[in-house]
Amino acid sequence: MINQQIRLLIVDDHQIILDGLQSILKLDQPRFVVDTATTGEEALRLLREIPVDVIVLDIHMGDENLDGIETAEAIVQTFPDAKIIILTMEENERFIYEFLKIGVRGYIMKNKGIEELLIAIESVMEGEIYLGEVVQKKYFQSLRNTYRTPKIELTKREKQVLS
Repeated sequence: MINQQIRLLIVDDHQIILDGLQSILKLDQPRFVVDTATTGEEALRLLREIPVDVIVLDIHMGDENLDGIETAEAIVQTFPDAKIIILTMEENERFIYEFLKIGVRGYIMKNKGIEELLIAIESVMEGEIYLGEVVQKKYFQSLRNTYRTPKIELTKREKQVLS
């Protein structure tokens, strides 16, 4: 468990999510300093102004210019050592692959409790990649389906030739 002060940037277009997470993290975990942004552009501006340890990023934001994927790409290009955790309701394996390819360090679901977010933050601070349980299942199921050997049916003649 990391005991140092951790500066977080939470990026979500829903103010109630920002307010709720900020309140919970500041009250329950005084070691967190929490900044918030409602758009990708605001997040990038803040990242240029303040040092941040972990960025918690939503996928679907109301930003006309930058969605979650574009924001994550811009952050990683500008700040290659950025530790990004995706916090979303999106279970689609396409998004999981895309974000892992970009270089995010965590992907968790919004319908989980604060404990999972805390575990994800600790994990990425220690240099690990953290995937929530639902995300792991989706990811590995998708890999299994991708690399499963297709069943091949041989014709009667092909079977004779093999014999």
